[in-house]
Parts: sequence; C-alpha cells; structure tokens
Amino acid sequence: MADFKRCPRCGASVRIENIDRHVARAHPGKKVDFDLSEEEKDEISTRKRRRPPLHGRERLLYPSLAIVIVVVVVVLALLYYSPSHKPQPNVAPDFTLPSSDGGTVRLSDFRGQVVFLDFMDTDCSVCQRETGDVLVPLHATYGNRVVFISVDIRFIGDSDTMGDILSFKAFYGATWTYVLDDGTVALKYDITATPTTYVLNEDMSVQGIFRGLTPYGTLSSSLDAALGG
Repeated sequence: MADFKRCPRCGASVRIENIDRHVARAHPGKKVDFDLSEEEKDEISTRKRRRPPLHGRERLLYPSLAIVIVVVVVVLALLYYSPSHKPQPNVAPDFTLPSSDGGTVRLSDFRGQVVFLDFMDTDCSVCQRETGDVLVPLHATYGNRVVFISVDIRFIGDSDTMGDILSFKAFYGATWTYVLDDGTVALKYDITATPTTYVLNEDMSVQGIFRGLTPYGTLSSSLDAALGG
C-alpha cells in the first residue's frame, strides 16, 4: 500500500503519518478530507506512538515540570527581546550534497546571491507538474539573477539515483543544478511533503516557504522581494 496521499487542497504529496501536521501547517483552520481507507487509518494509528498511562508520582511530577518550563520560557523571552538583543534571522541550514553536474554543491557557497531551493522527488506527480509548468519558465526569467537548486529527497517510492535525476532533468528541460539528499537535509528543513520551496535572501535568511503546487506569480513575487523589488 502506498505510504503517501495527495492533498486535495494544495496537491502536495504527503506521507500518511504526516497528514495531521501538513493540514495544521499548510491549511490551518480548514477541513481537508484525504479520503483515507480503513486500512490507511489503521496504519496511521499503528505508526503513532501512544503515551503510556501516568502513575501517581508522574501525575505530580508533570505539573511541576510544566511550571518550571513556563518560567524558563518567560525568562528567556524577556532576555531575547530586551533592547540589547536583536533577534537573529531565520537562516537556512547549510548542506553539502552530490550534484547532477558531477561534483558537489555547498549551499553556503552561494551566500551573497538569492537562492531558489526546490525540495522534490522525481516520483512525485505534483513535482513533475510544477517542474514543467512553473519552474522551467521561472528559471528562464530569473536564472541569470537567482541560483536554482532542486533537492531530490527520496520521499516517494524507491530511492532515486543520480541517473533518475538526469533522466528527469532531460525529460522536463530543467537545466539548473539538482542534488541528491541522503535524508539528512530533509530533516534539517522539516520537509513533510513534496514539493516544498524555499526562497532565500542573499544572507541565507528565509524570504518565503511554499508547500504544494505553487503558482508562477506567487514564486516570482517572492523572488522579486528577495532581489530587492
């Protein structure tokens, strides 16, 4: 049985155990019916960890810990937002991965340039559609001013190879660089569905995050903002 479902609202491919997280993050306050079968519902239930019942001592311990945590959070918040402390930008995690060009790509090498970071999977039908319909024309417009990197995160079906990526690039006419993730980068960026897109400013801070099939206009507006208007 497939371990992913397509989101009926945004078209993203979502692992079934991540459905609740996807809806909460991408469609807060909205009802999204994934039309799960009874077998899939049972699989979700078995994958989720169940907390054991609390014993008497634990019932007393947990409220105390909660109070301590709240106090610590308040103190840290006061320190963090004091006049002498400036909040740091949300900086994209660095990575080094093998690339479709035969070498390696290190994200931090592109500091000082706007980066379009596309998390995808060659087996993801939404990624295929977005690549052909949106990313190829987007790259044609912005490729001389923006660094495009697609990260294959091996999310759906069998693990991809560099050969799979090269075939994908050739079929869709994607001329920018692709890299092959071993699973660590997807965890760093908390990727739960494909496609997911990050637009990074020149200082590697995050300009925008887009989940699911995203229109050309939305992505171009984010790139324009990162480029300074």
